[in-house]
Amino acid sequence: APSTDRNYVTDAQKSGILSNTTGINTGDETTSSIKTKLGIATLSGSNTGDQTINLAGDLTGTGTGTITATLTNSGVVAGSYGNASTIPTFTVDAKGRITSAGVVTVTSTGIPYTGATGAVNLGAYDLTVNDLTIGKGGSGISGNTAIGNRALANNIQTSGPPFNMPSGGENNTAIGSLSLWKNTSGENNTAMGSISLTDNTTGDNNTAIGFNVLSSNTTGHSNVAVGNEAMATNFTGYDNTSVGYQALQQNNSFGNTGVGRLALYGNRTGNKNTAVGTYALFDENRTANSTTDNTAIGHSAGKLNQGGSNTFIGSGTDQNIASSSITNATAVGYNAKVSAANMIQLGNTSVTNVRTSGTLTAGAVTFPNTDGTANQVLSTTGSGTLTWTTLDAGTLSGTTLKSTITGSSLTSVGTLTSATVNGKVIVGASSASSASAVLEANSTTQGFLPPRMTGVQRDAISSKVAGLVVWCTNCGQKGELQVYNGTEWTNMVGGTTSLYVGMVYQGGKIAYILQPGDPGYDANTLHGIIASNDEWTTRWGCNGTTLPGASGTDIGTGAQNTLDIVNGCSEGGIAARICSDYSTTFNGVVYSDWHLPSIRELQLILANRQAIGGFNSPYILYWSSSQNGDIFTLVIRTNSPGTDFVTNKSGGDFGIGTRAVRYF
Repeated sequence: APSTDRNYVTDAQKSGILSNTTGINTGDETTSSIKTKLGIATLSGSNTGDQTINLAGDLTGTGTGTITATLTNSGVVAGSYGNASTIPTFTVDAKGRITSAGVVTVTSTGIPYTGATGAVNLGAYDLTVNDLTIGKGGSGISGNTAIGNRALANNIQTSGPPFNMPSGGENNTAIGSLSLWKNTSGENNTAMGSISLTDNTTGDNNTAIGFNVLSSNTTGHSNVAVGNEAMATNFTGYDNTSVGYQALQQNNSFGNTGVGRLALYGNRTGNKNTAVGTYALFDENRTANSTTDNTAIGHSAGKLNQGGSNTFIGSGTDQNIASSSITNATAVGYNAKVSAANMIQLGNTSVTNVRTSGTLTAGAVTFPNTDGTANQVLSTTGSGTLTWTTLDAGTLSGTTLKSTITGSSLTSVGTLTSATVNGKVIVGASSASSASAVLEANSTTQGFLPPRMTGVQRDAISSKVAGLVVWCTNCGQKGELQVYNGTEWTNMVGGTTSLYVGMVYQGGKIAYILQPGDPGYDANTLHGIIASNDEWTTRWGCNGTTLPGASGTDIGTGAQNTLDIVNGCSEGGIAARICSDYSTTFNGVVYSDWHLPSIRELQLILANRQAIGGFNSPYILYWSSSQNGDIFTLVIRTNSPGTDFVTNKSGGDFGIGTRAVRYF
């Protein structure tokens, strides 16, 4: 029934509610009052057919029929009684409001009013509001949910057996811009996040949560990726699980699990790897890593690994491997690092103790040995096989003796590096023959052999104690047994003159032994001069030049004279340089401290030339290192060893000889 208030229609509404309405008004309003209210001059006829009405204002009154109209961005603009196939239909009330479901076309800005009881039914179409699309995506397949710009936009559905039912493209959920954008027939996928699973076409059973997650996946299936850019570049990989920022970001394989920021980042074709922890099994070089069956748990565990079948447990910020291609290795503990394949490393280099409350088995050997008997020892075959062996001192062979072994007969113990015996030692007999000796050696066919060495080696013995005995191979005329008396070495009868003139000694022959009053004489140790076995004929050198130094004449000055000559005269092949460069080896020892003798040293060796031997004609001259001005130097004629001569440094045609000497 119309309102009792006849003035509820405003002037603005009056202008176009009805236009040239013809017919009889069967409602409650009178014709004259309508004319008066609306300002219409003529209202005649009966309302028996279809009416064309401009719904620019409110329509009041009673009547029957259904109003059909097209909804545009400016609202309801035209309508008629009846149903036109090209015009969507809906029901409106007298005020032009939608009151029941119908088919509605909604443009970018046209929003229909549903009313208290009405609802908008978009059929197979998606709803776009401010560039946000909500619907089923693509062809509107049942079971799909799409929320976001172009989410599931390309989804299609194909038909197939049995009974030609729909096949593919079903049961997908896409939330976020471009999520599952390219999906065509993939089904049972869930994408939550912008660009998630955006390139997926036919891949099934994938779950992607986060921005750019699994965005490159095309046909890969059964993958789970959670986190910003997780598995972003996976194309065809399947059965992978990725949780964390860029975890498994380069992956394109199967059976991998990466949990943690950048876990398994860079893995491309490697399969069946498990990485738990930030940077676990991280490959920063992004190489075509195809490693398989690796397990890494901990921050940076297995970082840069490119080998297969490895296990890394514990943080490994300095990498767990010495080489990226190691295989079948295990590292357990903080920064534990394996250095070779087929190795287990427990802890890093700072770990000094490994404990277990049980036993440890290595090969066929168990530590500690709980299955054997008392006093067993570990024995090896020398080829890597270890066994527990019962110690039988009666038949013991080997090199290891227990300190408490008593009452046993040892036939052989190999080589003892060091041994301490608290008690008597008997060699070559089964019982002692003297109670006063701590060491006994019994034999009628063998003797006692002391250490054998040269005099130089003997003197090099450190911490010598009185009573020390050696055999000196070059002492005496043919070697002799010597004992250290606490201050010096003597022969077995106490003599200290074991050296003699003419004796082969330290690279030459002893030419002179220092006597009391000689420079360098030591009453406790013999010293002297050794002459070389070789001699040469040459010039003194630098004739006409007075060299600095080279003026010493006594015993002990020849070495400095020679050094002065070599430094002051650059000529090659001169006497002093030949002696300075001379070197000999005796009993394995190299002697290179030779020099040209001073005039006094030359007198002494020429006086003993018969015992020394090797000197030429008795009338030949020999150079000394004692300089006598710019032209002359001192020489000695062999047949007058006590007389000094001066001669020209050039040597002339005299054939002057050179003999090197050294001190001992």
